[in-house]
Amino acid sequence: MEQLTDIESLSIRARVAYLLCLTESVLSEIKSNIDGYLKAQHGLEKCWDWLSEKSPITGEDLC
Repeated sequence: MEQLTDIESLSIRARVAYLLCLTESVLSEIKSNIDGYLKAQHGLEKCWDWLSEKSPITGEDLC
């Protein structure tokens, strides 16, 4: 339970960055020929763009 408290003490942006890093780690383990990999990679890139405030993102941008 203490670990959860540590995460909750982070700012929202830090939590998002942490989860994006975890997602990158998982995605790097998936073979790129699996259906949906490219969409997942594209979505992850859009999320990083959103976090760095490069561009607003809509749900349609992630499809």
